[in-house]
Amino acid sequence: MLKLNSKELHHHGNRYEMSKAPASKIDIKRVGSSLGLNFAGPISEETTFPTIPDDSTITEIKLNLGKLTLVNSWGVRLWMKWLWDLDVRFATAQITLEQCPPAMVKQILVVERFVPERTRVSSILLPYYCEACDKDQVSQLRADDLILKKTPDRVAKALGTKDCPLCGGVMDIDIMPDRFLGIFNLKK
Repeated sequence: MLKLNSKELHHHGNRYEMSKAPASKIDIKRVGSSLGLNFAGPISEETTFPTIPDDSTITEIKLNLGKLTLVNSWGVRLWMKWLWDLDVRFATAQITLEQCPPAMVKQILVVERFVPERTRVSSILLPYYCEACDKDQVSQLRADDLILKKTPDRVAKALGTKDCPLCGGVMDIDIMPDRFLGIFNLKK
């Protein structure tokens, strides 16, 4: 017998239905020649990406992904179609991914052509875990910060542990940093 969390089921007369994943939210803001899109929630088959009209005055498109929760297989397909179309239509604009959460970084590293060649990753969110208070946190790492560190040893040392802001304990990085840092080598 399959057991499900009662929050996942909704009773409708004589039948039950699974609740859908929360919808994605994409906010768009234009400032001068820059277009900013803030993503929140999952990228899935339920995601409707915005249609951005052609505009030759847009020179920069920033995609803030910091509040993304997951990217499923349907989401990968939809994302790639939307982003590659954006890349072609805005060929003179710089497209930048900001605050890429672990779910997005994994897709970029694993799925071939997940992002167009000229798309720049400016920052990623690294997951940390505090064993003392059993809490997860993320810490932003900017590509520019890596350039300042220069050597892989200095980067790895800087990423290893952080002080927990909740209990003061030690937070350990919850991924293999060298794998995630490869994302910056892929994008210039």
